[in-house]
Amino acid sequence: MEKFTHEFPNFTFISVGELSKKLSKRTDRIAYCRNLIIDAVAKDPKYGEVDYIAMADMDGMNGLVTREKIAQCWEVDEPWDVITANQLGEYYDIWALSHPYWNSIDCWEQKRKLENILGEKAAQNIAVACKQHPIDPRADLIEVNSAFGGLGIYTREAFLAGRYAGTDSQAGGIDVADHIPFHRDLRKKGYRIFINPALINCDKTPGGALEEVPLSKPRGSLKLVQKLCIFLFGKKRFNKYLQILLRP
Repeated sequence: MEKFTHEFPNFTFISVGELSKKLSKRTDRIAYCRNLIIDAVAKDPKYGEVDYIAMADMDGMNGLVTREKIAQCWEVDEPWDVITANQLGEYYDIWALSHPYWNSIDCWEQKRKLENILGEKAAQNIAVACKQHPIDPRADLIEVNSAFGGLGIYTREAFLAGRYAGTDSQAGGIDVADHIPFHRDLRKKGYRIFINPALINCDKTPGGALEEVPLSKPRGSLKLVQKLCIFLFGKKRFNKYLQILLRP
C-alpha cells in the first residue's frame, strides 16, 4: 500500500494495525474500518469536494466493472442515492440484502431457526440458496432496503447519513452484515437504495461463465422511439416487450 502511494496519483490509505486484539468479531472489525472512511470523508478537507463514494470489495469481486457500466448508473430514470452491483449467474450477497418479499430477515438467523424444524440442508436452501437467483441485466432497477454485492456507489449526503455496525441491537445483538444497520440509517432518512441489474461486477455462474449482455445505448431516432414507447406503454411494460423481442 505504501508503494501504491508513490505509483498512483491521489492514492491514499488508512491502516489501523491488528484490530483482532481490540475487536474479536470479524463483522465488528469490518464495520470499524468502514466507519473510518465515513469519518475521513466527513472531516478531511481533501475530500470536501467529493460528490460520490464507491465502497468496493477488493478480493476479486469487481473484475468485470468498466467505465461504461459506471457511467450507465447516471443514465437510469430512477433518482437514486445508493446504487449497488449485480453479478452474472446467481445474485450471491443475500446476507447484505434486505427486501420485504425477497429477504426480509437476516438469512443466517433464519437458517438457524429453521434447522431444528427442517434440518440443515432444507434450512440452507430456504434461507439462502433459493434466494440466490440470477437477475437479468436488462431488468429495471430493483429498490431495496439494503444490498451490496461487492460494490456500492453513494451520494455524499447518503454516505454520511449512517454508521456501519457488525452486530445489530435491533435484532437481539446477532452478528450481521455491516451494510444492514448502515442502510437502515439511510432508509430512515429517506434515501433510496437500488440494485442496478446492468452493473455487473463479477461472474458467479456455477461451473462456467455466461456470456455477458452488452450495454446498449439507443441514439438518434432510436432514442426518440424508445421515449415514445415508454410514454405510451410505461417503462416496465416497454422493457418486458423489449426482452421478449431480444430473447434468443
